[in-house]
Amino acid sequence: DKNNGNSESDGFKRLSLTTRLGWIFTNETSLNFTLRAAGVQSDLDAFGGPGGDDPNHTSDSRQLQVGTTFKSRAFEELLSYSLSYSLASSVRTVENEPDALHPDQSTDYFVGVHSKIESRNEYTLSETQRVNFGAQIQTEMGHSENTFNGVASDLPEKTANSKGLYAIHKYESKTFLSEFGLRQDFRDQFSSIVNYNLNAGYKVPTYESLIYFNYATGFKTPSLVQLYSSYGNQNLNEEKSNSAEFAVEKSWGSSYFVSVSYFINQYHDLIDFDSVTSKYFNIAKSSSKGLELQSKWGPTAHFFLKGT
Repeated sequence: DKNNGNSESDGFKRLSLTTRLGWIFTNETSLNFTLRAAGVQSDLDAFGGPGGDDPNHTSDSRQLQVGTTFKSRAFEELLSYSLSYSLASSVRTVENEPDALHPDQSTDYFVGVHSKIESRNEYTLSETQRVNFGAQIQTEMGHSENTFNGVASDLPEKTANSKGLYAIHKYESKTFLSEFGLRQDFRDQFSSIVNYNLNAGYKVPTYESLIYFNYATGFKTPSLVQLYSSYGNQNLNEEKSNSAEFAVEKSWGSSYFVSVSYFINQYHDLIDFDSVTSKYFNIAKSSSKGLELQSKWGPTAHFFLKGT
């Protein structure tokens, strides 16, 4: 902002490429390949306002994602199945050389690679029942080199492997719907954990309404940075959560919809950052609850309004 005495013209460049290639062998079988690449270069300022210009502060990031998916059907199309593989890499460099107004020097360099093999399947038991099941294998690798005024703060190269299995039973009739799912995950340094999800709903066709209830458990393991960086803590536990929701939905044809829901979320061992010790740590317990109202009005097929 020249009004604040800043004369540098900040720059931003982005170059991206997305492509997809596919073969359809039959009506039931297909194979797809995808590729996404992006590069971003940015000029950064130290802060906004007078003296915030920092001509030596730059950022450069590169991302590459490739993937392939095979889909098909079997058993008279009662079973649909897919197998996919994806690989994503990211390289980020942030440099800030010292100058008269900003004497601090810093460099940040990060490399991350994530790969995943996934199988997704669905079997139709009847007109009202379906079963979804699948598996995942993931590998995450990270490495960073950071310095601030000559003091190093590096993340040595670390790798985390995880595996997961899941199964979901779905039922839906004219008046009732339900869903019950189980998932078991295995990750390095953590014991296996089982989570589940339960949904149940009752339809009232006369009033175009739905009443439903949901209860689910979940977990999140610490990231490589939270575990192994200079700010990390290898004694961290995985986050665990329990959530419940009760909701009522009402429609007036296709032009108006409204829903009211009450939710409760409980967290155990929530991961947070302590600015005093500069370390990550677990919060024993945390919770949130609230009431949410959603509505949608669509007087025509080409116009609608949403609100929450």
